[in-house]
Amino acid sequence: MRALVLLFGFVACSNAQQKQVATDPQTLFLQARQKIVYTLQQLPKYLCTETIERTTFRPDLTRPMSNSCAAAMKAKLRKATSDRLRLDVAVSNSGEMYSWAGESRFDDRSLAELAGHGATLTGTFSAFLVAIFETDAATFHYHGKVEDDGRELIEFSYRVPVERSTYKIGSEANHAIVGYEGTFQIDPNSSDLARLIIRTDQFPKAINGLCEFETTLTYAPVKIKDSEFQLPKDSQLKVKVYDGSESANRTVFSGCHEFVGESTLRFDALPEDSKARPRNIADMALHLSAGIRLTLVLTQPIDTGTAAAGDTFKGLLTSEINDTETGIVIPKGAAVTGRVLQLERRYLPNLQNLTVGLTLETIEWQGVAAPFAATLQSLAKSRGKHAELSLPTHVFGDSGETATPGSPLIEFNNVNSRYVVKSGVEFTAVTIGPRH
Repeated sequence: MRALVLLFGFVACSNAQQKQVATDPQTLFLQARQKIVYTLQQLPKYLCTETIERTTFRPDLTRPMSNSCAAAMKAKLRKATSDRLRLDVAVSNSGEMYSWAGESRFDDRSLAELAGHGATLTGTFSAFLVAIFETDAATFHYHGKVEDDGRELIEFSYRVPVERSTYKIGSEANHAIVGYEGTFQIDPNSSDLARLIIRTDQFPKAINGLCEFETTLTYAPVKIKDSEFQLPKDSQLKVKVYDGSESANRTVFSGCHEFVGESTLRFDALPEDSKARPRNIADMALHLSAGIRLTLVLTQPIDTGTAAAGDTFKGLLTSEINDTETGIVIPKGAAVTGRVLQLERRYLPNLQNLTVGLTLETIEWQGVAAPFAATLQSLAKSRGKHAELSLPTHVFGDSGETATPGSPLIEFNNVNSRYVVKSGVEFTAVTIGPRH
């Protein structure tokens, strides 16, 4: 391995020099680093949609559970669960903000709060790049040429010791700063970052039980506004635990674009001050009394093979809402929208069960879609020839691990990976009163 000598100096290159192909590792490194720093400094606020596929694996139950990382790395695994999430992430100099896809508002919910249980990763867009390339925290070495899908890339390694690290692993209640290392690959023809791998296996006692965290980020050019930037196109996170369990996440980023219309993006709760009252009914909750029972029917299928937590669904009221306390009457046939909060599969020998969490969000009232506070309670019946539920189902508990506690969990037993909850399925629900 040959160490790079000039690690953190900026290179003042003319446009002509930047277009030249680097002929030595040090020049290539410095050109690539300059482009990364330029992206970090010039990239405008932007928003992407990310689809996260999460899978967990468990050790073979016929073998004793391991109690060391060395044994965990050799454990024979079986697929245990999988789920899918779809979110919007807004990226700015102050960090990342998350919401469900298409929600058009950002508040103080973290990615972990939206995603519920399971492994999540933040800092994908800029935090790692800033720490590795824009500070003096890392040391670097040149590795050599590597092949990637028929393309020749130049690989370097890096290391960030714990005393210079800002990488936090764990939960909010139980976490620690860890050192990390890895590799990155540069396209010698463009000096663009192609791939970045972040790995750590040195964990303090505060988060004892983890064996390995590894993240792989793959980059591609994305046009935002009038410029092209090298941004993540997907990421893969692998977490290994000392009992042999493993989590594997794959996130795909799409639809990245600049956002400037902050009037359509609400970043916190509306003030209670009378001068800041909403200008139309779509900004207000529909304040129905609590305890009013109603029924509604799905008007579009939920294809669980492609759907994700964060997706919306549509329905219609099949019973009138008549609130005698407030005088609000909403007729049968009013349009209702809701959101999938959880879509998780559990894999058992020779079968899989599917758990779906749903919540209601809006109802069509006086010509606009107003926020609507009601909780689905059960599957009432199936309506129409396309709505048969041929598999055992039941509703239980609530999705307390999601960002909207109190939403029901519906379990479909012994389904396949392409199971569709067909349009025409009817649910009962009950209003829960104004949310404070």
